[in-house]
Amino acid sequence: CERLPFDLPEAEEELVAGYQTEYSGIKFGLFYVASYLNLLVSSLFVTVLYLGG
Repeated sequence: CERLPFDLPEAEEELVAGYQTEYSGIKFGLFYVASYLNLLVSSLFVTVLYLGG
């Protein structure tokens, strides 16, 4: 049973990029495309809703 604060020095990859280290190739690219699309759609929604378009 590893406790969270004490296994962090052994998990350098997770400290650098988080859970994204589990993905590679197409999945990694799709993750970033989805992330940027989410940012874009959220920004457009807030602009239209609060700033009147």
